[in-house]
Amino acid sequence: MAEMYGFKCEYCDGIVEKKITTEEFRHKETLVILKNVPVGICNKCKNRSYSAEVLEKLGKALLNRAT
Repeated sequence: MAEMYGFKCEYCDGIVEKKITTEEFRHKETLVILKNVPVGICNKCKNRSYSAEVLEKLGKALLNRAT
């Protein structure tokens, strides 16, 4: 069951719910796959939000890969 993140979406008046999911996206020339990542997803517009902790880990991983 989804747990409420406790805030409204920044783009609409929907409620952001926490879900665990697999996310795929491209960063420059690299396909990035995140598994078992908590993501905030708006129940109306489906905008995605990531915690600062997830974004920090992702940033470090991408920087290490670039060097």
